[in-house]
Amino acid sequence: MFSETTKDKRSSATFISALRTYPLAIKWLFADGKKYLFHFGVIALLVILLLGFFASQTSYWTSQWLSTFFSESYGGEYGQYYTILTGILIFIPLIWISTYLYKTLYLLFAGSYINLFGEHIYSDLLKKPAAKISFGSALRSFWIISIPIIFIEVIITTLLGGISLIPVIGIPAAILGMIMSSYFWGASMFDLYRETSGVDIPTRKRDLKSNKMFSIGNGIGFFLLLLIPIAGLFIAPAASFVAAFMAADKAEISR
Repeated sequence: MFSETTKDKRSSATFISALRTYPLAIKWLFADGKKYLFHFGVIALLVILLLGFFASQTSYWTSQWLSTFFSESYGGEYGQYYTILTGILIFIPLIWISTYLYKTLYLLFAGSYINLFGEHIYSDLLKKPAAKISFGSALRSFWIISIPIIFIEVIITTLLGGISLIPVIGIPAAILGMIMSSYFWGASMFDLYRETSGVDIPTRKRDLKSNKMFSIGNGIGFFLLLLIPIAGLFIAPAASFVAAFMAADKAEISR
């Protein structure tokens, strides 16, 4: 439930309800929200260019390290075989790390635009007046809610990221890391809706704790869209943003 004090009056936004809102969100973006899709897409392009440069550098050095390590450990005849095998085993971890980097860089680039998007999408999508968020309020919210989330996520993803690069045992670590990253992304989207609705910070903190499955559902939808070649990178952030607002509003969250 979204609030323990009003749980008898509010419907539950569960994992499934958060996920199944995505088709409606994408439909709205292409029908009525093209301007938002464009703005989100521009930010996505900047992130893609930066990640492309990063990937081109790291892939070369990684392949060199794998070739050298296995050729020395198993001999030249088997070195190439073990290099390919290891590449297959760390495929899932690399997907998670790549999507995590995309998510993190996207939020950094989006930065000051997030609240602006929130206010306008809230009004256009839900046909309700959005709360006016002052700079002081946004800054206070950032320190009290966002910073702890970012700090915890960095610790968890750094630990799981290191483990995920170990062949075989890295796969479960990567899957767990993807679930955790999904939660942190979804929690950010859910909290943005609550902030735009005019909800006070203490209530928002309680609501985040009691709606983990909603956050995970929204975040997993985001990561699944990212797996769609090229198009997913442009659509996923905007769709996640709109889907969170739709699902939370449908659950009849009041101020």
